[in-house]
Amino acid sequence: MQRESIHICAHPRSGSTWLARLLGDALDCPTDSVLGNAEDVVKEGEDRPGEYIIRRGHMIFPTFKKNFPDYDKPVILLVRDPRDVAVSHSFYFERSLDDVITRMRGKFDPSPSWSDWNAFYKGWTEQTNNRAILMSYEDLLENTLARLADIFIQLGVPDVMTSRVKDAVHRQSFNVRKQFTLDSFPLRLRTMQLKYMRRGEAGVWGEYMGAAQEKRLVSHCREMMGVFNYE
Repeated sequence: MQRESIHICAHPRSGSTWLARLLGDALDCPTDSVLGNAEDVVKEGEDRPGEYIIRRGHMIFPTFKKNFPDYDKPVILLVRDPRDVAVSHSFYFERSLDDVITRMRGKFDPSPSWSDWNAFYKGWTEQTNNRAILMSYEDLLENTLARLADIFIQLGVPDVMTSRVKDAVHRQSFNVRKQFTLDSFPLRLRTMQLKYMRRGEAGVWGEYMGAAQEKRLVSHCREMMGVFNYE
């Protein structure tokens, strides 16, 4: 079956796996990584009958266009406060917060090229021919049903049953999904899945990040933080 792709793009640790699962569940269609990595935790629902496939990735804009030159739907561009992203990175990759901030400032290693948070989002938003659907993790978390409805409208997806969307939001909520993972996955896969599910909250960076660390990160990311209304 040939399915139509819906692409989500975001800096890593921004909630894109959750959004992919929400959309896949609501549209009753599979989810996968942008290039079909069989080991990616986002991959699920291969037996779902829906006409779409949700693809989640972290490509910078030029790389996306190189890989998908004919893609003509809007890309869903998900953004999250870089301070929360840095904290999530630190826990997930088991690196010090100072090291993560250095990487997110683009001062450590140019590969992977998405390490620089400011450059990643600037590259996407500066493309005049790009019709991205901008979505913040914080707004999605607070107003999940309304933001999913916005996405469906902007993608031109036919009417989706409200009851199905509500059920999907419940199933993919943090605590329900975490319990499902604990109950349903074998140990190795369970460990991989749970690593993606630490807190599922917004605005908690202040519990972990000192004033000097915040200053280092914000001084580099201030331009795009202003665009996205992060103070």
